[in-house]
Amino acid sequence: MQRTAPVGRTGLALLVAALVVDGLDTAALPAALPAIAADWGIHPTSLTRALMLTALGTVLGYLGSGALTRRWGRQTVVWRSVLMFGLATLPIVVVAAEWQMEVVRFVTGIGLGLVLPAAVSIGGDLMPRQRQSAAMVVVLGLAAGNLLGGLIFGPLIAEFGWRAAFVVPAVVAIPVAVAIARWPGVDGRRPVHSPNLALRPLLQPSLRVASLALWAGAFTVFLAYSILQSWLPSMAVVAGASPQAAPLTLAAMAGGGLAGGLVAAGVRGRAGLGVTLVVMLVIAAAALLITAALQASALPLLAVAGAGLIAGAAGLAALAVQLYPRPVRIIGVGVTAAFGRVATIVAPVVGAVMMRHDHIAALMVVAGGLAVLSAGLLWIPARTGSAHVRTRVPALSRQRTRRP
Repeated sequence: MQRTAPVGRTGLALLVAALVVDGLDTAALPAALPAIAADWGIHPTSLTRALMLTALGTVLGYLGSGALTRRWGRQTVVWRSVLMFGLATLPIVVVAAEWQMEVVRFVTGIGLGLVLPAAVSIGGDLMPRQRQSAAMVVVLGLAAGNLLGGLIFGPLIAEFGWRAAFVVPAVVAIPVAVAIARWPGVDGRRPVHSPNLALRPLLQPSLRVASLALWAGAFTVFLAYSILQSWLPSMAVVAGASPQAAPLTLAAMAGGGLAGGLVAAGVRGRAGLGVTLVVMLVIAAAALLITAALQASALPLLAVAGAGLIAGAAGLAALAVQLYPRPVRIIGVGVTAAFGRVATIVAPVVGAVMMRHDHIAALMVVAGGLAVLSAGLLWIPARTGSAHVRTRVPALSRQRTRRP
């Protein structure tokens, strides 16, 4: 086990804190949705555009992170992004219309998306011999934030109203951003490469099928997870829960996902990353289908579903690293992540179609079916990655890259 120096441990803690606040802010709108709808006298699906624009802003932030990192440096991007989404969330205290909510969440989403690529890159540098493990730990900060939000938002909404769910991450983000800005432990000028359109090396004959399956699997994993994350609290209210208790569904799924991600990180060396993710996704699908049969949001089953879906989402980058040779690895990881992020824009609409007619069981069946499809798709790049771990891309074989 690689020992991490004190400055590295401090840095990892700060990066995880940034992603925890990111996850907390991301969970605020889904958790508060039933209470907002009751307060404004609208159906929860009337805020579908707000969910979509949050996701769209996140995708744009993710795609723009590379350019900003080359200009400012990674550490500066992280703390400015945390500060940005914190300050952008504060106007929620005065919004009184759907369009205002949409504008605020779109701007907030950009900040949320800017954080992750730079934070993962720094985490990998802090633990160069365990880059994948460090990246997974940082990414799981999002699940930890979702878990925390699911636990505290219900009591906060009951006591202070739904706006309190947004004020908490906004206020917490400010000291976290200041702490990261003052941390001296990283070279802030190492660039992070954002996804680009150089897909030809990834679609050569030896990689074509595996690449297409990996990208489709990324899309379906994120689609299943994002449908549930967007609508679980509203589904719980339809099933009879109070708006104050409904956020516990997010906590259950995020708590399971946090545990599942840590399990996947721990056993992947023995069982193989691909096999681990496929098995966990099949188990998640079974849990969702049982939940659909019961027609109730059973928290233990949601935790099992979260374990598979969140582990699957967190493991996509590691699966891409295993699949692609070094010359095209950065491109492959970036494109895989981009396909997953695009699914988060589509998910609120897919869920809203069923939510508008209170088809809760159908929504669970759709999410379960997507989990099964994801397992089948990801099995292909998992097998190809194991067989081609030393494959070189002919067109780029003359390029020389340094080992990290």
